[in-house]
Amino acid sequence: GGINTVRGFEFEDISPKDPVTGDAIGGTKMMVYNFEYRFPLIKNMGVTGLVFFDMGNVFCDDENVTLSGIKKSMGAGIRWYSPLGPLRLEYGKVISPEDDEPSGNWDFTIGGIF
Repeated sequence: GGINTVRGFEFEDISPKDPVTGDAIGGTKMMVYNFEYRFPLIKNMGVTGLVFFDMGNVFCDDENVTLSGIKKSMGAGIRWYSPLGPLRLEYGKVISPEDDEPSGNWDFTIGGIF
């Protein structure tokens, strides 16, 4: 989870968990879909708005990649292409969170994706 994968979830929220400790153990396969609609807010300053729908999951070696149990979120954000680089402020609302999952999350970044 996080601003570059499934917004609304924090980093390592979407991960296979250790059955004893509940700690994230990571996976070897990932499926992520991001759908965004961007629109100008203040065109001459490079400020845009966006709405999004994300979905994805992480899988271990012995698991098949399927849509079963896929995590979903939707939300909105603002981006500014500043002289320092891109600034992103986005809020993701988790769709149908499980008991141990967040209902949503704010994300902020400076700079591009590498």
